[in-house]
Amino acid sequence: MSLTYAPTLSMRDSVEIAVPNKIAWKLFYDMQIIVGMANELPNESARAHETLYVCNQVVDNYDWHDAEGSLQKCLQITGAFLSKKAAPNVHRVTAEGNW
Repeated sequence: MSLTYAPTLSMRDSVEIAVPNKIAWKLFYDMQIIVGMANELPNESARAHETLYVCNQVVDNYDWHDAEGSLQKCLQITGAFLSKKAAPNVHRVTAEGNW
């Protein structure tokens, strides 16, 4: 008895390769953080209103005809928001300890 390879009809003749778009994924994670902030911050806080404004800016600036260019622009918008310092009246936590 000899074994031979016989392709079946269910096998594909081509292979699909997916290459992740790192810029799109970074924007996705930035938006996850911003939407999480919008959900968790008190509704009356200025920072909560800023989160909604930033989300709106991202949606307005995305152009699927120029995906790469608009992704960069949207990433700049989210990056600028996330790099802002917190308000000066918030708590600052520091810790010291001994080994």
